[in-house]
Amino acid sequence: MTSEFARETAVVARSTGVPVGTAAVFDATVHADWSVGNGPNGGFTAALLLRAALEHLGSTGAAMHARSFTAHLVGAPQVGPCELHVTTEKQGRTAAFLGVRLVQGDALLATASVVCVAPRPEQEQYAQRAMPVVPSPEALGAHTEVRRDVPTYLAHYDQRFATPPLRGDGTPSVIGWTRMCDPEPFDAVAIVAIADSFPPPSLARTTTFLGALTLDYTVHFRQTLPHPGAPADGYVLAEFESNFAQDGFVEEDGWIWAPDGTLLAQARQLGLLRALPDGAPRP
Repeated sequence: MTSEFARETAVVARSTGVPVGTAAVFDATVHADWSVGNGPNGGFTAALLLRAALEHLGSTGAAMHARSFTAHLVGAPQVGPCELHVTTEKQGRTAAFLGVRLVQGDALLATASVVCVAPRPEQEQYAQRAMPVVPSPEALGAHTEVRRDVPTYLAHYDQRFATPPLRGDGTPSVIGWTRMCDPEPFDAVAIVAIADSFPPPSLARTTTFLGALTLDYTVHFRQTLPHPGAPADGYVLAEFESNFAQDGFVEEDGWIWAPDGTLLAQARQLGLLRALPDGAPRP
């Protein structure tokens, strides 16, 4: 039985065997329960883009895994049908490069570039960053589980924060355990959604803005996913921080960890700050 996330991010191909350089078209649906104001959460949009790319690549028989994903969120898709146009820009034995466009009617609303790579032999390994040491999700659940109705999309997640609430007087950092309420394997599509599901860490610095509109969203997958260290019925640890806000823009860096300390993915966003009118304080 498929999960709710898998059903709601499903894409259906209109045709198969499309030549390199020619767009394949997939049909999908933007669901109201993934809303964050005027349009869906960016992670949901990203999940549609990546799923279409991987479905298209799989139809060619290529045994490759997603390693890099970059989306530009041009506009806000509306609830209802949408189309995803996927083009294989180049495909060889080692890597495939794909482009995706999400459209509704005549409106282009999101684009993505996806790089998929065939399995590679083990090389030198090192890690300059380690997973944060935090209480287990079970230990945090009684006090920090977040099940909010606004934004709507949060009802899909079980999020348990190890860092304090973002009240405008702290460090721009958010760390917490997360998973889908309806368990879903932590594959690349799920990770793309999860990496844009937490509150912006920049909310810890001020109460005069509500967050940011994502312009550029990139995820690098550091493992072949799903990873055995992150079972579908467990949690992953998400860590996000922001170090710069300048000229009306803010950046955010993130790391997604398996419970055993394996780095699954890195994420980065560039956002356009959303200020409250007349510097009014955030509720």
